[in-house]
Amino acid sequence: MSDPIYSDVLRRTQQFVEGTEQRQELIRDIEKITGRRLLVYHASFQHQFGQMAGTDINAMVDLTDDLGARRVPVDLLIHSPGGDANAAEQILNLLHQRGSSLRVVVPRSAKSAGTLVALGARVIVMGVASELGPVDPQMPIVVGGIPRYIPAQAFIDSCDELIGQANDAQAKSLPAGGYGALLQTINVAFVNEARRQIEHSKQMGERWLVRAMYPNDRARAAEIMRKLTAANIHQSHGRMIDAKMARDEIGLNVRILTPSSPLWRSLWRLHLMNELWMAQPMPVALVRVKLFESANVSLSQMGPVG
Repeated sequence: MSDPIYSDVLRRTQQFVEGTEQRQELIRDIEKITGRRLLVYHASFQHQFGQMAGTDINAMVDLTDDLGARRVPVDLLIHSPGGDANAAEQILNLLHQRGSSLRVVVPRSAKSAGTLVALGARVIVMGVASELGPVDPQMPIVVGGIPRYIPAQAFIDSCDELIGQANDAQAKSLPAGGYGALLQTINVAFVNEARRQIEHSKQMGERWLVRAMYPNDRARAAEIMRKLTAANIHQSHGRMIDAKMARDEIGLNVRILTPSSPLWRSLWRLHLMNELWMAQPMPVALVRVKLFESANVSLSQMGPVG
């Protein structure tokens, strides 16, 4: 029987509250196993500032600078709820410029824009707890002065549903005045922008699939993106696409590690160390929302509590 990992990581994290040296030592150990450099992008799923954004690029430049002058094989370990597709493309551009080959490692979750980053890899490495998600860009809205991110498809679905209900009421000669009043509140330009963002993400995914995973196979890339953006298949933005589904049904190039694999156990341990470090209480009214790390560089982003 394999030794339990979570309880051991919890004990070690309690002993070493900061944990940076321990995480970086593990990163170096994983690099010895793979023969590739390992970079970490770990974001909060609980905080709105955990969304992938243009502000991530400054930290990612530091991580790629740590790769050195020569182009080397790179693994990106990513945990992300998604966010800005343009930021995902910037991250991919950086990694491909500085790395000779790219694999994306998903120990737990890479959703939406996180999935887009995975599509820019030659291979996606996943395991028993890993999941991708539908490619559905996030649209920023402001609620109570705080930016929130809502799936673009949610705005489109709400608009289409309201129009459908109004048409049904009219066809049945039922009062439809209430629907008309609601339809007037819809920001048509915003809904159209949501449609454009979905199409932009779809085109971006196809472009990176053709560039990295399936060179010059445009038909295959288009079919994969059709599956990843099909609203009738993925009823929820958070719909889970596990490793087997990603490989066998979606058609992605996925390497599935077994739970007993030494590499998987090391990657999972690193993920848990990242999660527990992110959850450590801060002495001020801030929380950790992102961690960017390599064997020699460690950067984090903070956000307000709440």
